[in-house]
Amino acid sequence: MVFNCSSCAKVNLSLNDCLDQGPNLNSSVLDIILGFRKFKIGFCGDIEEAFLIIGIAGDDKKYLKFLWYPDDDNDDFKVLLNATIKYHTGKYSETNKSCFKMLNSSLYADDLCHGANDVESAFNLSSEAVSILSDASFNLRKLHTNSKQLYDLWIQIGLCEENSFEKDNNKLKVFGLVWNLEEDMLRVDVTSLLESFKFLENTKRSVLSTAAKVFDPVEFLSPFVVRIKRLMQEIWERGLGWDSNLPEDLESKWKKWCAEIEVLDEVKLE
Repeated sequence: MVFNCSSCAKVNLSLNDCLDQGPNLNSSVLDIILGFRKFKIGFCGDIEEAFLIIGIAGDDKKYLKFLWYPDDDNDDFKVLLNATIKYHTGKYSETNKSCFKMLNSSLYADDLCHGANDVESAFNLSSEAVSILSDASFNLRKLHTNSKQLYDLWIQIGLCEENSFEKDNNKLKVFGLVWNLEEDMLRVDVTSLLESFKFLENTKRSVLSTAAKVFDPVEFLSPFVVRIKRLMQEIWERGLGWDSNLPEDLESKWKKWCAEIEVLDEVKLE
């Protein structure tokens, strides 16, 4: 579903016109990942059902509803997560400055991604984060790290399960990137791209659908991604239909780009 909050009819106001924009409370994904990679020991986790934990004042609920078909009485609202977390963690800005700074800068929605240069510091930060968020009924769970020593300390206080270190290796995702714990490397997940080859066609629709599957928040695949964007521009300029076959010259570029996708699996970020 696509909701256009900028849409308006004639002289009427749009929804965006009526809302106080306020500051952007989301941290930059790029900043979080680059900050995470600067540490010798990295760790990550996510808040369980974070959006469903948030409650709002009864008088404000009418402004935060979707008007939809009346066949569902579910009254869960996915609202105000970042503002609520920042309000709560702000209480610790003086009493626990290090953990407050981490939570304020390294949380993106319900995902935490940070680190430290030694096991003790990493353990203190991660366990304090669990405690601080727990005070607001947020459960920081699924903790992962590239340090076996840190894992063992988490196990001792019940923050993770035994044997999870080996189980999670090579398949853990951090903001859509695959984190190999043993090699301590990040790489792009091309699984969905390779699977889409089963249904690949020589059409504008297929090109756009495949290009949309490339998730590269750090933009270190830009030289590769920009080629498919240029191809899309050429397709639009020629006015081709969604399901019309591409002409021979464009088809050649399209197939060449697709043939190189497997190589992306070998691109790693230290």
